[in-house]
Amino acid sequence: MRSPYQPMTPLHILAMLGSIGALVALLMAVFPKEGLTLGGQRLKFITWSSLLRDTSAVHRLGDIDAYLASVDTTRADMSFADSLHLRPALTLTSIQFKNNDASSLYNFFQRAREARAARTNVHVFHYGDSQIESDRISSLLRQELQQLFGGGGPGWLAPLPVTSTMSIRQQQSEHWLRYTAYGYDKGKLPSGQFGALAASFRFLPPSETVAADTSEAWLEFSPSGKSGGRNGTYDLLKIWLGYHRAPLDLEVWINDSLHYLETIAPANSVLCKRYHIGRSPEKLRLVFRGTDSPEVHGIVLEEEGGVNVDNIALRGSDGTLFRRLPSTDLKAELTGSDAGLVLLQFGGNAMPYIKSAEGATQYGESFAMQIRYLRSLLPDAAFIVIGPSDMSQSVDGQWQSYPYLEQVRDALKNAALETGCGFWDMYTVMGGKNAMISWVSNQPPYAGDDHVHFTPAGAKKVAGLLCKAIKEEYDAWNAQIEKQKIPG
Repeated sequence: MRSPYQPMTPLHILAMLGSIGALVALLMAVFPKEGLTLGGQRLKFITWSSLLRDTSAVHRLGDIDAYLASVDTTRADMSFADSLHLRPALTLTSIQFKNNDASSLYNFFQRAREARAARTNVHVFHYGDSQIESDRISSLLRQELQQLFGGGGPGWLAPLPVTSTMSIRQQQSEHWLRYTAYGYDKGKLPSGQFGALAASFRFLPPSETVAADTSEAWLEFSPSGKSGGRNGTYDLLKIWLGYHRAPLDLEVWINDSLHYLETIAPANSVLCKRYHIGRSPEKLRLVFRGTDSPEVHGIVLEEEGGVNVDNIALRGSDGTLFRRLPSTDLKAELTGSDAGLVLLQFGGNAMPYIKSAEGATQYGESFAMQIRYLRSLLPDAAFIVIGPSDMSQSVDGQWQSYPYLEQVRDALKNAALETGCGFWDMYTVMGGKNAMISWVSNQPPYAGDDHVHFTPAGAKKVAGLLCKAIKEEYDAWNAQIEKQKIPG
């Protein structure tokens, strides 16, 4: 009996493949470019434009280490050094200034160089978004500056950090609540103040009346095995707190031994409590006890005499929050920390919402207003704006840079230069458009699969070039000072 199933011939297979190809081609032609929503899910189909897109430039960087070495010696298309300021010839990794005038950094360099001998502390406040979380970039900058100018310790720390930091190991009781000026908070604060961290922390929620029972909360700090340089070297503790309506008992335990016990009277402003704690204790424990929680603005661990770099990562912020911070406590804490240099690293969180060149310009104008506000509080400090990194989004299954990223970079650069700040172009340093794809595919990977955030190894590469750029400006200033000492 003849079988009803006949073997497929090459002609049959060719016809079947042709039919499938024709069906796919028809779907590509008629399927809506924006996709269809079915059952709450967005369905998309590949388009002819994405299939035929030129991707020849996507992986053009090759080895990232070799590329970074080359850009560090490539002269930028801009004006170069003059004999008066003795600036080095600019490369693509150099800090840019209006009219090539880097003199806004000179006061910081002078104060930093004198800090060790004077037993004073000069702080570098590094504000940024999640790109600098866990002390990425800041940690290497801290190591380099402390090696150059002295100092030690991780600087400002949050009682309830969003992520752990490589600089110190931290634990806290479960009672702590975080309140921020930029989202991710637990509600409003009676004082309306936030301070240098753009946040405030309590171990009791705000209430109209003082509690009848006493509550207790604690914080504990110990050395981190991931800490490098002098990050783990500190001998001075500062606690910024206030706005408590009842007496607060504060205990400072060093290596399981009680060293300080203080009752802090109610306060309607922020206070700075200072305690000498000896050389880098293995365990530092702070115990807070009272019927009303103070608003704790930050814990500072530092070594007297030198430079501290404070990592202040504001997850989700685009950097336009500063004018929402009341000036009273913000100024008190920045000036009380002797802020000599402020780094502003933002732009990434704005990208998904920038839909036009005009939107990029408006963002830059808003950012300039933030800079002017901060400069009004710190007229003697230097400022450097760090532009956004390259970052990619998936379009029809292919990674590519956000469409208005270069316009945002330009807007931030214009905001920086027009307000007397330096500007460091991280986008160009990385390699420009679509460079992030190569950073992700590099071995080892220098960026994560989200095509936005650096890996620790990638952050270290970026931080190294930023440190080198700052060091070049210091060397140029120092050469100018030494030249002035030579009798003419």
